[in-house]
Amino acid sequence: MAHWIETVADGIWSAPVIFVLFVTFVYITIQARFPQRRLLSAFVELFRGKGAYRAVSVNLSAVLGVGNIAGVAMAVAAGGPGAVFWCFVSGLAGVGVQFAECLICAKYTHAGGIGGPMYVLQRFGMKKSAFVYASAVCLCGLLIGAAIPANTVVRTVMPSLTGSQWLIAGALLAFLAALVISGGGRHAADFCAYVIPPTIAVYICVCGGILYIARESVGEAIALIFEQAFAMRPAAAGVAGYGFARAVRWGTARGLFSSEAGMGTAGITASEEVSGSPTARALGCACSAVIDTLILATLTGICFVSAALETGMGFSDASKLISGAFSLFPYIGKYFILICVTFLGFSTIIGWYWVADRACGFLFPGIRRGFFARIWLLAILLGPSVSGNTIWSACDILNVFLLVPNLCCILRMLPHCGAELDLISRSGREPVKIRLFRVHESSGTSHTNRPHGGIRKKA
Repeated sequence: MAHWIETVADGIWSAPVIFVLFVTFVYITIQARFPQRRLLSAFVELFRGKGAYRAVSVNLSAVLGVGNIAGVAMAVAAGGPGAVFWCFVSGLAGVGVQFAECLICAKYTHAGGIGGPMYVLQRFGMKKSAFVYASAVCLCGLLIGAAIPANTVVRTVMPSLTGSQWLIAGALLAFLAALVISGGGRHAADFCAYVIPPTIAVYICVCGGILYIARESVGEAIALIFEQAFAMRPAAAGVAGYGFARAVRWGTARGLFSSEAGMGTAGITASEEVSGSPTARALGCACSAVIDTLILATLTGICFVSAALETGMGFSDASKLISGAFSLFPYIGKYFILICVTFLGFSTIIGWYWVADRACGFLFPGIRRGFFARIWLLAILLGPSVSGNTIWSACDILNVFLLVPNLCCILRMLPHCGAELDLISRSGREPVKIRLFRVHESSGTSHTNRPHGGIRKKA
């Protein structure tokens, strides 16, 4: 069964499929009128209010994880240094797609302050697609958001455990997660706001230290990335452009899936009870894709290539790229991976629960949320004892049921967002005002103001 799952996943995510997906992302970015050019003003406003800070932290907690380190290393090992360039390019297109999905979900937010692609699909008569999408979010959440992070954290921090010891370690991790998610979505969002930004800041500082230590190789590394990104020299067998195709395939795959752009999970966050125009809210949420892919993934790739040139270890082994790069940092480098894996893995568990819980609420509006929380904790408990490769392959298959309904929703609904997209085309200097998750300090209740026409129905 495991072999069959991995074979199907490899067949689905072949190079032609990724190429078609990349072209679709570029087309959506063009239809959205290149929102990347307005992201600077969104970043300026991002840290002015606690709401936007919290919203982006929740998004980042769900998409940041071990894959941001291991995934880039695998891309470089499989596609060469040129994969870093294509990771950046495809990530840039992913920012446009994430803006588009957040814009649509923010515009058609449910009156109760909840939303996402499933609610948009249901509103416009695509109830079966909405059911498929919400079910895939729940299943992917249990795998990507609970089982895989638990597996990675336990096996990385305590690799010597065997047999039933995996369950004991999983039970400890599930207990810690229960302390956070038992308080509901608001406590989960608070946790993400406190943990994610400091973790990102420390990670950037460590990467900066690695680049400083290997500073004599940084210029050569950047030149090599650009050179191999467009390398069309014939291979030994006479097949022209093999290196180019390999770099595009792995770099594009890493960039497209780094921030989960196109999967619609960011749209669920953008639909929370907020104030401000849908355009401003979508721009605010799109900042998470910029931080995840354009900044962190690219910075990580440059670190790996620079460290490989500095130490002469080559690019063929992903694990050596990771250990070799962070070992350059004195004293704490070899321990940093363990700390980073622990914090990012646990934050992924919390952030994905926040997203999957809302999908479960769509599927079963009358069910008590504590029931889904128990299933989530069970997935964390069993995660360390399951093969990680099989879980990843199963997630690759389930991702199809996220991408296809969400991309169809974007392609169908984006032409109806002309008024909101006009704000992207303006050349004025007025700031983009973002106020997400605004909470009254006295009462703790959310305040919603939708001047741009959200769905106003009785909850």
